[in-house]
Amino acid sequence: MQDAELFFQAADHRHLFLYIDGLAETEARRQADVCNYVKKHLDDYEALQKKVERLEQELQQKKDACALLQKQLAQQNSEAAVHSSQKTTTEDKQAGTAPAQDSAEYWYRLGEQYACGIGVPRDDAKARQWYTKAAATFKKAAEQGDADAQYRLGTMYKEGKGVPRNDDMSCQWYAKAAAQGHEAGLNALKQLAEQGHADAQLSLGNMYANGIGVPRDGGMARQWDAKAARQSHKVNLSVLKQLAEQGHADAQFRLGDRYKEGKGVPRDGDMACQWYAKAVATLKKAAEQGNDDAQYRLGTIYKEGKGVPQDYVRACQWYAKAAAQKHEAGLNALKQLAEQRDAEAQFRLGDMYKEGKGVPRDDDRARQWYAKAAATFKIAAKQGYVDAQLRLGDMYKEGRGVPRDDDRACQWYAKAAAQGYDAGLNALTQLAEQGNADAQYCLGCMYRKGEGLLQDYDLARRWFEKAIAQGHADALNDFGKMY
Repeated sequence: MQDAELFFQAADHRHLFLYIDGLAETEARRQADVCNYVKKHLDDYEALQKKVERLEQELQQKKDACALLQKQLAQQNSEAAVHSSQKTTTEDKQAGTAPAQDSAEYWYRLGEQYACGIGVPRDDAKARQWYTKAAATFKKAAEQGDADAQYRLGTMYKEGKGVPRNDDMSCQWYAKAAAQGHEAGLNALKQLAEQGHADAQLSLGNMYANGIGVPRDGGMARQWDAKAARQSHKVNLSVLKQLAEQGHADAQFRLGDRYKEGKGVPRDGDMACQWYAKAVATLKKAAEQGNDDAQYRLGTIYKEGKGVPQDYVRACQWYAKAAAQKHEAGLNALKQLAEQRDAEAQFRLGDMYKEGKGVPRDDDRARQWYAKAAATFKIAAKQGYVDAQLRLGDMYKEGRGVPRDDDRACQWYAKAAAQGYDAGLNALTQLAEQGNADAQYCLGCMYRKGEGLLQDYDLARRWFEKAIAQGHADALNDFGKMY
């Protein structure tokens, strides 16, 4: 009260406003703290509630499973009945008259019965005994190609029933079953793969790529390959080798990496090169058949020089092929090179925008990329790079990024041809045959001097005469020097 009296005695109204503001701010903070407290405990309560619901569902599932087992095994209420069933004579088994329960499936159910205590006292030791017997029988059938046995054995490895728990072995048997079109095996393999098992992902990639047990689907194959690639260090070596030998490019590359780095195998540079070469050959075959993903990956291989000599021109060629099919990663890779002033990438982007391949047709953008390419090619061409000289000649001949000019095209073709570049000589010869006097004169000079080709006075005379017929003064002068 004393504080309040002092406050109301204040003469300056500003103190009143400040006091009110202070109260409002304090109240706002208090309310915020209360909200945060309530929200935190509400979130905790909701999480706990969801956990309880999940546990209740799991408990109900187990109860349902036990009820089903109890129904299936209602006729086997004691172990005595089991032992009596095993007294079947060898003659009965050979005649095919042995009881139906004398099987892996029956032994597996007995294991479940003892594990759950259904109809018999619960006994983990006896459960393991029957599981082990079931697993051995399933394995024998699985090794003989029985898809259902392969699936059941995979499940036993996954759950650790009768065999040590082992997801790798589980994956192998699920994959064998799935490869035979076993639906439950395929679903189990997918479940393993979705849980991050790299071998399962790689197996699915191979199955979809080659149409093994599933319809061929390149998109699904790439999806599973990409997931496995992100954790290639987890891939089982035996599976990797098997897939590599089947011609799976991803596996071949990863196996090359393993030999190169000595991971899981002795370090061996020659073996690494062999697997890289096989992977490149596999991708080339697919890329040449129009597979856009293979084209993109081949571009990356040439860009990085992995298993092949580094070659940016070829990288751009394959990126452009992929991008022309609207492969987003291929287009982005090509643009990245172009922005790094790679003339070949700039030129190919110009082509794409000019022709509307993989991107909307845009003449302005085409001209921009052509102009950038021409400027970059000029720098390299003047430094004597023969590929740049040839490309610049093409650009002058076609008027891409520069004004159309056959004479300048002739000059650059001639420079490339003088370095022994067949493509330059062919382009120059084509110009000459189309009637370009400068090209005819250049060819005459090259054949007379033997520049970039074998010296040949007859061909030199022939090209000089063609140029002279068009009034080329230099051709007439050089022709006279031949006599």
